[in-house]
Amino acid sequence: MNINEIIEIKIKYEMGQLYNYLNEIENTYISSQITGENLVKFYNLNATNQYGHWRCVCPFHQGASNKTEFIFNDNEKSFTCFACKTSGTYLKFIALMQGFTSNALNEAKIFAAINFAHLNLTFNSISDYKEKIKRKVLKRYEATKSLNIKDYYDISILPRESSPQVNTVASKPDNSSVINEDKSSIEPSLKKNTELNIYTQAIEDAKNSILLHEILLNKEQFNSIDKLQDFMQKKYYISAGDIIEKYGLMYFDRQNQSKLTHPNFYGLSDRVIFPFKDHNSGIILGLHCRHVLYKKEEGKSKQWGKYSNILDYGELKTKDNGYQYYGIKSFSIGQFLFNLFEIKENKVAQLWITEGVADCLKLISLGYVNAVSPGQSNLTDEQINLLKHYFGCEIEIFLFFDNDNNNIGQCNSIQIAYKLWKSGFRNIKIVRTFPGQGKDLTDVAVAIQNDSQLRMLIDLWEKNAYVFSPASEEHLNVLLNSGYYTDSEVYSIDPRNIEDEIAKVKLLKKLSKHPDLDIKELKEIKDINITSITEPDMNNAKSNTNNCKFELNRTDPLPASPCCEAELCKTDTSQKTEYYFMNISDAQLYRLKQKFDIDTIKEIDEKCTREQIINIVGKIINGIPFELDEYFSPEKFTPPTLVDEDFKPILVEPEDMPF
Repeated sequence: MNINEIIEIKIKYEMGQLYNYLNEIENTYISSQITGENLVKFYNLNATNQYGHWRCVCPFHQGASNKTEFIFNDNEKSFTCFACKTSGTYLKFIALMQGFTSNALNEAKIFAAINFAHLNLTFNSISDYKEKIKRKVLKRYEATKSLNIKDYYDISILPRESSPQVNTVASKPDNSSVINEDKSSIEPSLKKNTELNIYTQAIEDAKNSILLHEILLNKEQFNSIDKLQDFMQKKYYISAGDIIEKYGLMYFDRQNQSKLTHPNFYGLSDRVIFPFKDHNSGIILGLHCRHVLYKKEEGKSKQWGKYSNILDYGELKTKDNGYQYYGIKSFSIGQFLFNLFEIKENKVAQLWITEGVADCLKLISLGYVNAVSPGQSNLTDEQINLLKHYFGCEIEIFLFFDNDNNNIGQCNSIQIAYKLWKSGFRNIKIVRTFPGQGKDLTDVAVAIQNDSQLRMLIDLWEKNAYVFSPASEEHLNVLLNSGYYTDSEVYSIDPRNIEDEIAKVKLLKKLSKHPDLDIKELKEIKDINITSITEPDMNNAKSNTNNCKFELNRTDPLPASPCCEAELCKTDTSQKTEYYFMNISDAQLYRLKQKFDIDTIKEIDEKCTREQIINIVGKIINGIPFELDEYFSPEKFTPPTLVDEDFKPILVEPEDMPF
């Protein structure tokens, strides 16, 4: 290996790090700063504000003169010209205005980070980023003369923490700004203060929330207790009235909507409410809401997604037909853990962490009181810090996330285990339901309808739990430096399967010598069963990637349960009632059945919003390739922009769909 090869490998790896970093700061810093007003001011557009939206003359087509034909929509973070039909995200707008063509979306993120979020990055473009990586590698080589790639692993120009420095001086719209290369590190206090400010603001917002006060002070008026008990029993097999009362659960019937201060607020209608408490004070700081399951005959799918985290009434919005309604103001759920306030003073030796709040409540009802839930499919750094603060790193943790057909919950468990390990936790066990029983605790509870048998199953799951131990740094680096895996993919791999993945990398290196295979096709081959490939197959690799769908047969991390006990608790699938889809219409179901099995469709219905389902169906109709992971686990993907790589719009508008 020569120094040029080392530079090439290093840049390829660091590009993956860059894209992950840009995705992270986009959600944290950039998105909130790119508004219609800021875009108008930055580009000095001739604009006016009408009905809460900025409108201007279109900057993209010749002869434009109408001051209202081009609109910025802050709610959707998108723009549209009704004359030339140019549309897309705010980042696409920046890319078009700056003339970015190659890797335009990421170039726009860098530009927005510097000029709108005012972040002190150590580079001002992708080419600048690559060049500075190259310089650092060459500088190291001049000092060491080493041709061992390991001696260059620690080189990076990204901030060592996820939070970059904020530049207090606003950047001007100019591409010649010079960034101080030596400021690659950040002040540790900045991240801490940022977190503190987010937490403090969340508490303050809760205290000032009109909706929270209104709902909590008039709980008896708004709560449909009979419907609540019926839903909890049928959906989760939770009947304990003391659990429902202790945690303040509510069922908000749509008929009670007229009693709200703003009756044209639909965020609570037909939802079961799980209040989230602050771990310090115990005050309610937000409402984690779950849309109830509608039967087909009750009408169309609802616009609202399955889950929402509601703090207060949002902005007053106006539809194209003039109808006005209030949106949702969300609370920062990633700062808190459900049930932490109730158990923080307990002497806890074991702690269960469930993906869903309902699973957490079911565990509590069964006597497993030391349980918490993030209310989402991930643990944030803030939530991990809460675990460390209240229980210490010596505590035994049981990660009890979904056992999905598509392996999403399993991958999330591995990712979280790595995060916990890096934070100092060493006693981590991954608990899963046995295949075929149900994806989570409440699914199994509803299926067997017997809490005694369910406790026996939990004991079996616990006995068969995977005691997490991370893969070696050497093995991880092989995958990270291969160029075929993202960070998220690497840290989603069960450590017991890491050697299979390394063998696959070796195969991919052989295949890469074939001139007919490009990097995209090689990445697709990652999903092939490594044991099924022979040398003659390599000649047909290109046709295989185009014509076949390969499945990676991983080793099942959980052995089969002992027959004598498992048979006692076996679920009776013959007694299952008809499944009613909450968000999927009959017409959408017809399209989805052309591509997915019924279990996958159920998962789409549960995990995706109505808008996401419309987007999925639109891609099926138009033959646009996609992966469900981008909807199930968006943190592993660049946020969807509804445009392709060349910024050609992929327009799938809910109002225009026939269903």
